[in-house]
Amino acid sequence: DHGYQRILQSIRERGEEDRPGQRPAAGLPEPLNDREIEILDCIGRGMTNRDISEQLYIAVSTVKWHTTNIYGKLGVANRTQAVNRARELHLIS
Repeated sequence: DHGYQRILQSIRERGEEDRPGQRPAAGLPEPLNDREIEILDCIGRGMTNRDISEQLYIAVSTVKWHTTNIYGKLGVANRTQAVNRARELHLIS
């Protein structure tokens, strides 16, 4: 259907393709995925990497890997800055 193709093209041109598992936020060049949001929420609740790994059934090294990705996507250098930025963007409460 030509109308459908036109709509898809318009969405692609605006860069708003549906990306499952990713949550767009204004001001972020790359959206955080669902796992990153989940980990960021845990960080915001004061959980340690070990606490997060136990709650989410993943390795501590995986938590650290996600945390590094979160810092890069949010343009921050530490947990406090990450949580503050995520709250500013309404990614977590």
